[in-house]
Parts: sequence; structure tokens; C-alpha cells
Amino acid sequence: MNFLKNFFTTIFIIILFPSLLALSFAVILNTTILDADFMISTLSSIDISFLLDNILEKEIPTEIPKEVRTMFAGQIRTLLENQLKTIVVPTYNYLLGESETLETVISLAGAKKALKPVILQYMLASQPEKYHPLIKKEYETYWKEFSSEIPDTIDLHKLIEDKNVFETIERIREILSIFKQVVLLLITASIILILLIMLIQRNLRSLLHIGGILFLLLGLIIFPLSLLFDYLMSADFFGKEIPVFIYSTLFSLISGITSNIRLIGIVYLIGGVFCLIISFILKRNKNKRTPRENEPDSNTE
Repeated sequence: MNFLKNFFTTIFIIILFPSLLALSFAVILNTTILDADFMISTLSSIDISFLLDNILEKEIPTEIPKEVRTMFAGQIRTLLENQLKTIVVPTYNYLLGESETLETVISLAGAKKALKPVILQYMLASQPEKYHPLIKKEYETYWKEFSSEIPDTIDLHKLIEDKNVFETIERIREILSIFKQVVLLLITASIILILLIMLIQRNLRSLLHIGGILFLLLGLIIFPLSLLFDYLMSADFFGKEIPVFIYSTLFSLISGITSNIRLIGIVYLIGGVFCLIISFILKRNKNKRTPRENEPDSNTE
């Protein structure tokens, strides 16, 4: 009987371990790459100053005062930061199947209002001082005509005309749908296996001992991955050949993923040690309560 009990317990543990490991990586993905808030936070932390500098160098003459260029760059940065959530959240909702339509409408009303004084400063800086009064006088008329050509909103979905982009988006959506089904299957299988192990063992100390070993093994696999990622980033694994913007994006993304991997690994290690300590305490208390065999009875003397 004990042989069958240990045999089936071992089989279920062997199946449960990779299921929990796969679920752990699924949790890491769900809390990082597949989480809209994580992506917004990651993209917001990326320094785009060098991109703006390149744009300014190409589009704005170098004789324009630095103060005006800085003001213009700041307006662009503010626009991107304010509209980031508007772009990312609907896109994620569609990719994850939470929305049936992809609608990413960006409001330009705030940007138009913020650009009005910037353009005025640009015009004043690009012309001799003797023309400044005339520019200020005619600017309102010019601005009304100029701003009327700028739409109040932009639908990014309508701007994308490349069919390959749409096909890629739909393919990603299908993959994520399969991923969600696999995760649900893993959760169901893990719950069933845990219940079967509990049904077979029916002993708290044994269950804690099994859980402690499982958690320790999971922690010993997952936690070193964070150290590996830290080493790759410190060793400049991606090199300096790739564009700075892409490097900055990858660095921020991998740093966030590494933090989550480290956290889950630490939780598993602490949980494993805790379960093993409790199981040993229960075993020692049980041994103390068990009467020693062949102990002489003092009343028989």
C-alpha cells in the first residue's frame, strides 16, 4: 500500500513540477510584456532626448536659439507622454482579446494649444527684430489658418495602410489567445494534481515537505535567471552597434522583466524554506509525543 502511495505521489509531483514552472513564466509574462501598465511605465522611462535632437537638427535650422529648440522638444516630449496610455491600452485590449476593435485615437487639441507659443517664438527667432511687431500682429490670423489644417484627433488604425501590419497584429492576437488557453489548462491541471497529492498523502507534514522541495527547486531554477540577465546587461550583451533608442528600450524592458523574475524566485525560495522548517518542527513534535518503545514502567518495580 505504501509503495503504491509513494509511486503515484512521485508521478504526480513529476508532472506538477513542469506545470508550476511553466505557470511561473506565464505569470512573469503577464506582469511584464503582456501588461499595459508595465509597458507604459517602461516606455515612459526611456530617454528620447537624442531622438528629439536628431529631429530638431534635421527640421529646424541651427541658427534658431537653443531656448526655442528646447521648448519645442519639451512640447513634443509632453505630447508623447500624454498620449502613450491612449495608444498602448487600446492596443493591448485588442491583442489580448478584451476588445473586438482596435481603436487608437489620439487627441491633438492639447498639442495644438501648446504649440501656438512655440511656433510664434520660432518665427520671431528666424526673422530680424524689425519684423517682430508685424509678425505678432499677423500671427493670430496665420495661426487660425495653420491650426485649421491640423485635425483635432488622429486614428492610428486608419493611418496604417500596410496589410502586412494588420496580418501581423492578427497573428499576434491569435498567438496570445492560444497562450491564454494554455495557461488556463496549466492552472486546471496543477489544481487537479495538487488535490490528488493531498488526497493520497492526507498528512500535513508530508504535504509541507513536498511543497517545500517543489518551491526550492522552482526558486533554484528561476532566481539564477535574474542573475544571468543582470550579467548579460552589465556585460553589454547587445553591443553598441544597435541604435541608441532600441538599446534603451531593450535595457528598460529587460530590467523590468529581470526584477519580476528575481521577485518570483525569492518568493519560491522563502516559501520552500518556510515549508521545510514547519515540516521538520511538526516531525520533531510528533516524535516527542510518541512514547518510546520498550521503556520500563516505573509502576512495575
